Amino acid sequence: MKVAIASFLVPYFFLSSFAQAELIVAVVAPLKSPDYASVGAQMRAGAEQAIEDINAVRKANGRDLLVLQMLDDECNTERGMTLANQIANQGFPLIVGHFCSWVSVPAGDIYSKDSILQIVPFSSMPSGSSTTTLFRLTGTLANQASTFVTWLDAKIQADGLTSDVVDVAIVADQTPHALELADQVLLQLRTVGIDRPETITDDPRRFNIVKKDPAEIAKLANDVVGWGPEVVFFAGYHPEISALTRVVKTNLPNARVFISDANVTTPFVDGTLGLPSNPPTFVFPANPIPPQCSGPSIPAQCNVVAKISARLGGGVRVEPAALFTFGAIELWAQAEEMAGPWKVDQALNQTAQFSTQALGQVGFQNGDTKDQQFYFYTWTSSNLNAHAP
Repeated sequence: MKVAIASFLVPYFFLSSFAQAELIVAVVAPLKSPDYASVGAQMRAGAEQAIEDINAVRKANGRDLLVLQMLDDECNTERGMTLANQIANQGFPLIVGHFCSWVSVPAGDIYSKDSILQIVPFSSMPSGSSTTTLFRLTGTLANQASTFVTWLDAKIQADGLTSDVVDVAIVADQTPHALELADQVLLQLRTVGIDRPETITDDPRRFNIVKKDPAEIAKLANDVVGWGPEVVFFAGYHPEISALTRVVKTNLPNARVFISDANVTTPFVDGTLGLPSNPPTFVFPANPIPPQCSGPSIPAQCNVVAKISARLGGGVRVEPAALFTFGAIELWAQAEEMAGPWKVDQALNQTAQFSTQALGQVGFQNGDTKDQQFYFYTWTSSNLNAHAP
C-alpha cells in the first residue's frame, strides 16, 4: 500500500511523482487539531484500511491502484480552503471529508467549481452546502431535528402533559451545523404545536454559545441550570458542548439531555466522564459498528472493525468515523469500476443500492443517502448502544 501524508500544504512536485497508473484519493481530516485529532486518527485508520483492501483486489485484476493522500485541515477554515484550492489544481478524482462543517462548507464550494467529487463521510452538513458534486453518507439536519421533535411530541402526549408545562432548552454554538440544527428544532417544535407564539413565557428557550471562552461557557451553563428545563438539546461541537453537558447533567440530574451527532467521539465522552447514572442521549445515524462480533451470524462489518482495530493499536476503540471513512472510499471504488474515475457521481446517483462491507446497503438520490433516519444512543461500556430515552 502507498500512503502519502501531508500535514498542511501539498507541493505539486510531491504529487506529480506518483505513477500515471495510480489514482489519488485525498482524505481531509483534523489530524493535529487539539480538539479533534482523535477523529482524524479514526479517519486515517479507516482510509488506510480501505485503500489496502481495495488495492489487493485491483492489483489482482490488473487495475490502476489507489494512492491515499492524507491532508490535515486541523478543523481550521483558512487551512481547509488553502488545501481545497491546491486539491482543485491537482484534479483529484475523490475527496473524502471534511469533519468540521465550518471547513466543509467553503471547501465544498471550491470543489464544486472544479467538478471534483466530495463524499462527506459522517457529518449532517448544512443544507446550504449541497452541490452537484457533494455526496453525504448521513441524513440531513432536518432529519436529525425530526427525530428529536417526534420523540418529544410523543413523550408529552404519552405522559398526558401539555407543552406549556415542559420547558425545553436548545443550546447552540456558532458553527453553520449547529445554527441550522437549532433553527430546524425550533421550526419543527412550532409545527407540532410545542412552540406556540401566543404563550411566549412557555416557549422553548434558545441559548447561544457566542464565545469559546471558559468563563462564558460557565456563565451559559449556569443560565441553563438556573432556568431548570426538563429537556435540553445541545447542537454544536465539543469541548464546549462537553463542558456544558457535564454541568447540566450534574445539576439537573433528571433533565433529559440530547446531544447532536458531531459529538459521537472519544474526547466528548472522556470529557463528560463522572456523570450521574442518567447519561445524555446522542442523536446519530445508524451505527455501523456491530453490537457484537460473535455467534452464528457475524456481521460483515466485524471483519473491517477487527482490521481497523489492529491498525489503531494500543486498545484504542474503533469509532463510527473510521467505518464511515472506509465506506466512503469503498463506495467510490465500486462506482469507479462501473463508470471510470471521472463519472463516479453519475454511477452513485443512478445505481439503486451498493453493497458495502463497512456500511451495508447504501443508495443515493441527488447526492443524499436514501437512509435519512437518525436514532438514539448512549455511550456505555465503551460502546455506542441503542437507547430508548
